[in-house]
Amino acid sequence: MLKKLLIYLCFQLLFVSCHTESGVKNFELTTGQNKVITLDNFKGKVLLLYFGFASCPDVCPMSLSKINSLVKKLKPNIKPLVQTLFVSVDYKRDTPEDTLKYAKYFNKDFLGATGTKEQIELATLKYGVNYKFVELKESEMEYTVDHTSYLYIIDKKGKLITQYSSDNLNTDTLKVIEQLATEN
Repeated sequence: MLKKLLIYLCFQLLFVSCHTESGVKNFELTTGQNKVITLDNFKGKVLLLYFGFASCPDVCPMSLSKINSLVKKLKPNIKPLVQTLFVSVDYKRDTPEDTLKYAKYFNKDFLGATGTKEQIELATLKYGVNYKFVELKESEMEYTVDHTSYLYIIDKKGKLITQYSSDNLNTDTLKVIEQLATEN
């Protein structure tokens, strides 16, 4: 009986630590400048958060290009209030520097970050990102990473507001970003 109670309490503690009432889903990652960042680093800005990996052959380049197109359409007074962060889930291969370089390929203002296996697992769990390493037997790359492809939009206070499939980034997405950027 005591064992069941302890297991129940552990699951409750895990659930509470991953899902807060405020909708804030914090993380701790390392940027290409070897600086540790959390969600607090982006307070006062709308954060566009995307998870992928730097050697992604198709989904990530397409998604980051679409995100770049959205950012370019922002009004000049809105752009400084919005930050895009690309997070690599490939903690085995992607260094923080690789991730930053990859992000900046799409837009000089994009940031890139990654983390340890534990940090990536925690961040992806909090945002509901699914990913898995898939062995490539006939490839020099050895493996690829299958992952979900969503743009997470986080308000100036660090609260996750919505997410969009990277296939569905459009003028509605732009309106949400601009509205959040102009709110106090």
